[in-house]
Amino acid sequence: MAKTFKLNAELFWTRDMIEYGMFQKDQPKPKYVANFYNLDDGSVDTLKEAGIKVLFNEDKGHYVSAKSTRAFAPVDKAGKKVDVETIGNGSKCVVVGEAYAWEFGKKKGVSLSAQKIVVTDLVEYTSKEEEDEFDPVL
Repeated sequence: MAKTFKLNAELFWTRDMIEYGMFQKDQPKPKYVANFYNLDDGSVDTLKEAGIKVLFNEDKGHYVSAKSTRAFAPVDKAGKKVDVETIGNGSKCVVVGEAYAWEFGKKKGVSLSAQKIVVTDLVEYTSKEEEDEFDPVL
């Protein structure tokens, strides 16, 4: 049995957790994707110890993604399902996951399997249209 661990992160592009992203639709086995950014130092160390490659983005810090053939179903601290469409970029979460080894052709590696995503600080999603609405001054 793989070792289970917890990560502290922020969620970005959450729609990919419930629908295939544009790079996944035409794949032989499309996958849902959960993107975890701004990982804290302890989470980065945990992932590296497990052999998972952690990437870095100048704007959003250390990050990693988890892929699945099933849609992700994040919950709140009380265990109630959180509608993915309400989760905005930067929402804080705790990810309960484990590492798994994979091989594909001549490539092999270790990736993150996100068993549970708990949203701890929800940033409500607002569409670009809502942000751009004209508010006249009278």
